[in-house]
Amino acid sequence: LIPDLAQIPSVLYFHENQFTYPAGQQRKENVEPLLVPLYSAMCAGQVAFNSAFNRSSCIEGALALSKRLPEALPTRLFEKLEASLVLPVPLVPPPELSAIHRKHEKIASAGESATGTAALEVVWNHRWEYDKGIGLLAEIVALVQTRGLPIRFHIVGQQFRDKPQGFSAIEVSLAQISEQSGIARGAFGYVKDREDYQRLLKNAHMVLSTADHDFQGLAVQEACLAGCQALVPDALVYPEYIPTHQRFAVYEDVQKTAIGAVDILAAKVKQRQSGEPLPPPNLNAFWGEPALAPYRDLIKRLSL
Repeated sequence: LIPDLAQIPSVLYFHENQFTYPAGQQRKENVEPLLVPLYSAMCAGQVAFNSAFNRSSCIEGALALSKRLPEALPTRLFEKLEASLVLPVPLVPPPELSAIHRKHEKIASAGESATGTAALEVVWNHRWEYDKGIGLLAEIVALVQTRGLPIRFHIVGQQFRDKPQGFSAIEVSLAQISEQSGIARGAFGYVKDREDYQRLLKNAHMVLSTADHDFQGLAVQEACLAGCQALVPDALVYPEYIPTHQRFAVYEDVQKTAIGAVDILAAKVKQRQSGEPLPPPNLNAFWGEPALAPYRDLIKRLSL
């Protein structure tokens, strides 16, 4: 090793942590993935997290892990974590950001049903993985079908070979909703073209999250910057930047959680039909100079 390397300033950036990660079907108890980033934190000159939720859940998880180990984790680890910074990943807004936030009202023509009722366009834009609440999403879609709400869902996101069950049932429900309402089906699957994806976000009214695991929520934030109002769990990182009226309560009973979420969607349908706008949350702190300045300050401080 080269001794001079130790003099180079270092920052360890946590974009997630393993302590609150839901277990997949093949995931087994293993403390190594928990310990490696903690030992890295002890060696770093500065530790940073992308959200306060990420930071607090990591500290709580490390404390709980320390009690389980034969030897407690070093005190200086927790001193490092307590002195850590919260630096969200800066967002790249679409070129038409100002225009999107001025209008708030989206194009309704693509969502018109055979009866002339404008559909509420709702996009769910997450990776198709176990931590994204597929069971809750399926319950929400099924309940929307039962209530006959004029909603067009766009279920999009990257897919992998091993994906959770539930998407087939969701696709069937979406087809039935389209048949019953006369509203054309929305997008389903991975949108490869970036421009097509941005167009989808700009033409949606709301972005829906059912996630069990989200440390910043970049997909939700990107949709909000494109003009979508959010509907997210009242949990995880979301309370840091999503207003209370755009969050639904989370219960152990998935059906009860879905009912609360769909009640909000039903209210948004009425709001849309009455001509009221559905403004997105204010994310000004996550892009441009407000988001970049803390990074510049950190780099400048470490360079002295």
